[in-house]
Amino acid sequence: MSVPKDYITFQLPISSSHVERLTLSPKYTQLTYVISGYVLIPQIDAISVLLLIKYMKRIGRYTISKLTGLGEGKVRRFLQQLVSLGLAQTTRGGTTLTEHGLQYLHETLSKLNVLHIVILSNFPLATTKYTTLFYCTDLTHVLSRYCLEERDVAVRYGADGAILMLVSRDGKISIPGVCSDLSTYSRPTYNIVNTYLRTGTDLVIATFSNNLYGAIRGGVALLYHLNTKLRELGELA
Repeated sequence: MSVPKDYITFQLPISSSHVERLTLSPKYTQLTYVISGYVLIPQIDAISVLLLIKYMKRIGRYTISKLTGLGEGKVRRFLQQLVSLGLAQTTRGGTTLTEHGLQYLHETLSKLNVLHIVILSNFPLATTKYTTLFYCTDLTHVLSRYCLEERDVAVRYGADGAILMLVSRDGKISIPGVCSDLSTYSRPTYNIVNTYLRTGTDLVIATFSNNLYGAIRGGVALLYHLNTKLRELGELA
C-alpha cells in the first residue's frame, strides 16, 4: 500500500527486524492506514497516547480505550506496534514507555517547539479537572488575534477550552484579549505558570477538560496546527 507523498516519515528505535519505519500524517488526521499489518493511528492521537502513558506511568488497554474513545482492538494493535518498535513494554499490570519511547516522545515534542509539559488538576482559571500546560518557543508570531482560532482548534480535538499566555523577555505573562499582566489578574495562576517556566519560553498553552485525554489531545492538536502554520510561513518566505 502506498503512502501519500506529503506524509512525514521518520525513523524510530527498532526492536523488530520486519518493521523499518513508522509513517504518520500531521494533515490527514481523520484517516487510518494499515501498512504491512500495522495500524497507524493519526499522529495527533499517537503522540497524545504516548503522553497519556507517560503521565499515568502504567496504564491498561481498557483504560486507554475508555479515555480516548478508540476501540479496544485498535488500541491493542497500536500498543503491539509500540512494543515491536521498542517504544513501550506491556505486562499484566499494563503498558509503560521504554527509554526509547521516552526519548522518541521528547524528540518529537522538541520538533514541535515544546520545551516542557506539565499536567495539573485544579488550575485556577479552569473549572475542569485536568489542565495540560505546554511551554513553547518560537510560535507566537503565527498566533491569531486574541487566539480565538487556537482555542477553537483545541476544543475541536477534545479540550473543553484553552488559554494561551504570552511570556515576554522580562518574564511578564499576559493573556491576549484578557489581561496584560497575569500576576495582577490572577496571582495563583501566575504562581503556577511561573513555577514551571523554562528558559526560552515565550508561549504557554493551557488546554483543559474533565477528561484527561481531552486535555492532552486538544493541546497536541494545537501544537500541530501552529507548527503547520509556521512551516507554511517559512515556505512563503
